Amino acid sequence: MTLANETIQSQIQELKNAEMAGVEFVNRLAQLMAMASGANQHWILVLDNEGLEVVSESDEDVARFTALAGQVPNFDETLEWAVENQQITDLPYDAPVNLAEPNLPREYDFFFVPVDCDINADLVICLCRPDDFSADVAEITQQLSLMATLGNFRAEAAKSQAIQQRATQQADEARIQHNALQDALELGQSTSLTLEKEKSGFLLANGLKSYLNVDRVTLIEQTGTQMRSLAVSGQVSFNRRANVVRYTERLAQVVLKSGEALWFDGDQDGLAEPIQKAVGKYIDESLVQSFALLPIVERQQPVFASEEQSLIELVNPGRTDIRKIRGAVLIESIQNPIDRPKLEARWEQVRPQVENNFNNAKQHSDMFLLPLTSMMTKFFALFRGHTRRTAWGLTLVAAILIAAGFLIQTDFKVRCEGYLQPEKMHHIFVGKGGVVTEVLAKEGQQVEAGQPLMILQNRELELEFANLAGELKEKQQQHEHMIYRRLSHSDEPSQQTSNDLSYHQMAEQTGLLNKQISSLEKRLALKQKQIDSLSVRAPFAGQVMGWNVDRKFLNRPLEEGVRLFSVAKINNKRILELKVPDQRSGYIQNAYQESDGKEKNLQVQFSIASFPDQQFEAEVTHVNPGLEQDTDLGYVLPVEAIPTSELPERLRAGIPVVAKVECGRKSFIYCKTYEFVDWMHRTAFEYLF
Repeated sequence: MTLANETIQSQIQELKNAEMAGVEFVNRLAQLMAMASGANQHWILVLDNEGLEVVSESDEDVARFTALAGQVPNFDETLEWAVENQQITDLPYDAPVNLAEPNLPREYDFFFVPVDCDINADLVICLCRPDDFSADVAEITQQLSLMATLGNFRAEAAKSQAIQQRATQQADEARIQHNALQDALELGQSTSLTLEKEKSGFLLANGLKSYLNVDRVTLIEQTGTQMRSLAVSGQVSFNRRANVVRYTERLAQVVLKSGEALWFDGDQDGLAEPIQKAVGKYIDESLVQSFALLPIVERQQPVFASEEQSLIELVNPGRTDIRKIRGAVLIESIQNPIDRPKLEARWEQVRPQVENNFNNAKQHSDMFLLPLTSMMTKFFALFRGHTRRTAWGLTLVAAILIAAGFLIQTDFKVRCEGYLQPEKMHHIFVGKGGVVTEVLAKEGQQVEAGQPLMILQNRELELEFANLAGELKEKQQQHEHMIYRRLSHSDEPSQQTSNDLSYHQMAEQTGLLNKQISSLEKRLALKQKQIDSLSVRAPFAGQVMGWNVDRKFLNRPLEEGVRLFSVAKINNKRILELKVPDQRSGYIQNAYQESDGKEKNLQVQFSIASFPDQQFEAEVTHVNPGLEQDTDLGYVLPVEAIPTSELPERLRAGIPVVAKVECGRKSFIYCKTYEFVDWMHRTAFEYLF
């Protein structure tokens, strides 16, 4: 069989153009070589650092090759020579009769064909050809050599493709590096456009988010000994009292004590205990997967006190720099983990520029009276140039309006808060402690006078009542027995024994028993009253006011004096209970004293929380002479008023209201600024006068 065979040629051409994996290509090439050489057995051998391996799906083929390789002389040496010289090698062998296999003749040739391919190992196709094959060894070797060039072509193509991919990758890396440097330059230029701290921080946060390609960047500044969030990427403003902001500032406060960066990938092992607590709270609130907290420092050149320190700086520049923490950058990744090497490299490219811009903006904005000076400079600049006439005109108009504000009188109203309560409402408390066994009333239920609302049980009280009842019954029996003895008493000495009591002694004991029985009856009546008080009843006909009464009290032990709920009288009459803060109470008291004896009392305008679009009126009927302490507002002045406007129907008890009490007339400016004036009197004026 020669290379001119059309079948083999067509298959070689097909194999040359086919796109196959490395092992599949070698298998197909080995089959063609076997067809061309007339071999009845072939193996694919892979030689690498671990030794020789036979690639075959059949264990019998591997076992047959192992047996032949062990019995053919110079088999391993010939294979090694073929691999080292990359040359097709023929090994003839005349096997003894007793060693020849049934499927092989006694005389045959081994051909070792090294093949170069895109597999990272030395490949050798081992062919076993019977010696009686028509073609000679030279012709077969030439045919196999031509076929082996297919592998060489494939290897060269793979090398060329690898070189091209490597060149493309290097070009991409160079382009990425160039773009990164360009982005870093643009970031530095964009963040240096302003020296205002808030604007510069916002530009830095958004620029770093885009440059580092992360989910969120928070800029934190150090103010004194505390950390304060300055800007968050993508947010023009944020709530500084939010939990995530507070935990972020706490995290920076704890971590930056060491002055080192913190890279967190989700594993808290190895962190100090204070840092673990701060990280745990921050992670629970922010729900980020990983983050990096990078310090922003200000480097200052030191003043050397000795020549030795100067020499140290000369040998190791930068070792004696003074580093002061000025803030931090918090980089967050919400879903994917942070690629630290890549992110750290990009951060180091822009770190000097970021620190420089941040420190410049912070120093500029923290200058003493800078905001006031800037505002005054802009204001006086209006009085020069083409805006001079407009500025003077606006100033004159403002002066006229301010003067009019002091001269024009208007109603002076003091703002306060309060509640709209029913005219008659009774608060119900626990008379005697016990366990609530049954709740008979619900919120909003209408009840009659004396109707049971709640039943409590007190085991100790019931036991005491039973003991007293038993003791009373015993004393009553003793009393009856003593009366019977007195009636049957005999004055004859012959009928008396030494143990009999005299009539006078029995009378004394009867009187003592009467006193004990009377005392026990009073105590028993008191216990009965206490037991009756365990059944809470409505004091009058009305409506129950409470919230989740059954869920709140059922099967719970309650102590004496605990407030249960309230019962309000069913009508539409309400009383306005106002609580005036201490700092405003003087206005109400003075105005109420001035209105005493007049036909018209102080007027009140109030709005109900449930009806914010409606205004109602009331009239003050009583002002408490003294202050009372409130748990929420501190010391307050209680004021009562009666609504004079028609109120909406079916208002719930205790609905909150916002009220304004008219306290005479004062200037328009004072009515709008009296709260600020009062605050100044309590703070600044207290130390000046």
